[in-house]
Amino acid sequence: MKRFFGTDSPSFRFMTILLELAEINLLFLLCSIPIVTIGAAYSAMLHSLYGMHKYGEGCFSVKMFFRVFRRSLKPLIPAWCVIVICYILLGCNINYIINNTQGMIRFIGCGVYIVLLLFVSGIMQYLSIFVALSEKWNRDFLKNSFLLTLAKFPVVILTSLLSMSVFIVALFPVSMMLRLLPLVILFWIVCPAYVCVGIHMRVLKPLFPELFDF
Repeated sequence: MKRFFGTDSPSFRFMTILLELAEINLLFLLCSIPIVTIGAAYSAMLHSLYGMHKYGEGCFSVKMFFRVFRRSLKPLIPAWCVIVICYILLGCNINYIINNTQGMIRFIGCGVYIVLLLFVSGIMQYLSIFVALSEKWNRDFLKNSFLLTLAKFPVVILTSLLSMSVFIVALFPVSMMLRLLPLVILFWIVCPAYVCVGIHMRVLKPLFPELFDF
């Protein structure tokens, strides 16, 4: 019993990970209440999850989360606003094509705009990672994010689908959404992000080892 319930037991470590993930999810939702700060909140969440991947459970710090959040505000608020505008414009174009075209034109048009949506998503993901793991803003972050999105587009597709999977809850009936509300508040966003962080670490660590020296 001591082995099962001790502080070094797998069950205790698992519960610690769940608790830290719930804290990160709650902090992300709290910091995202002003819509324009979602990018900075996402960056702070990524930093915390990278720390969990690198050091394991017990390393999460609320103080560090807010520190990364504050330093990410200046570069990521304008970037996030531009990204949102791009999403809205691309979404409107997709809606227009679906409602006003048919056949091969509809198929090709939707395909092109979906690829552009994924491309914009990739730039935002990598830009947030660079800001999260670096102490200072660097203009090369934009260029590197663009090039990485081109070079690692299959990875971008996978991580974008994982990230966007959180919106599937909007398709559920209201009664089901209410039942899932505790799960949404505690784990819904951070769990896909945790998987995405592991994927991005494998991609970025050989290319930018200096990012992981924190």
